[in-house]
Amino acid sequence: AWMAPEVIRNEPCSEKVDAWMAPEVIRNEPCSEKVDILIICQSFGVVLWELMNCEIPYRDVDSSAIIWGVGNSSLTLPVATKCFPEGFQLLMKQCWNAKARNRPSFKNIIMHIEIAANELVNIEPDEYFKLQIDWREEIQYNEFNESQSITLLHILSFGVVLWELMNCEIPYRDVDSSAIIWGVGNSSLTLPVATKCFPEGFQLLMKQCWNAKARNRPSFKNIIMHIEIAANELVNIEPD
Repeated sequence: AWMAPEVIRNEPCSEKVDAWMAPEVIRNEPCSEKVDILIICQSFGVVLWELMNCEIPYRDVDSSAIIWGVGNSSLTLPVATKCFPEGFQLLMKQCWNAKARNRPSFKNIIMHIEIAANELVNIEPDEYFKLQIDWREEIQYNEFNESQSITLLHILSFGVVLWELMNCEIPYRDVDSSAIIWGVGNSSLTLPVATKCFPEGFQLLMKQCWNAKARNRPSFKNIIMHIEIAANELVNIEPD
């Protein structure tokens, strides 16, 4: 009832609206009216982050990485800590809780804002603008530190591309897109890997790239080394 028509119709959008969407919306899970409100709560937390920092959420992050990262709750916006009002820090994190039922109601949000606003009352506008600059610098530093996590998201995609090249096939050809988002998002759906005469080195590499835990996926440096070794299994195979 509170969702935008284009979201309900699942229409593609030109902007990276994924940044404002709750994980369960990205996963296309069915929601009740009560849960709809908690979904908007997640989006409100992102808008609050924008207002506090005067910054675009996930500015330099690819949409596919946002969908994957937010969808499985492995990617969240960095929250500044230097002189950042603790009440608003807490509120944003509550709004972004991975479990919708643990997010605050809007009644509680309003009460929380009324209390947290006291931390901003005595800050002069010029001082606040300077604080925003500090917060943006801290956020950018945190995003730089999180760039490895984004790279690990792309490594999973690389594993899918490798699967395509090896099999000359479209991944999840006959699977509905919502089922793919849900299945890949909760790690219950993976591409089948052939075993009959299939190079073991490439079997292993693809499975490593698809590891449900991003930190357990190989780096691109290790992938290149792995491919150089695994390619030896293909050298003596004729094109036919």
